[in-house]
Amino acid sequence: MDLSSRDRPPGNTSMASARRYLAGKAVSSVILLIGAAALIGWLAVELYVAMVTID
Repeated sequence: MDLSSRDRPPGNTSMASARRYLAGKAVSSVILLIGAAALIGWLAVELYVAMVTID
């Protein structure tokens, strides 16, 4: 029997840790994409307003 497996609490396997790590990276990527889309949208609105209000 693996001694390191007895030291870990049940359910805390290396596979579970890897899944949590990947889930965290996926959530971070989604938040970053939402922020980037919001920034691009804001820039598009600013350019549109600048073009429409040219005197």
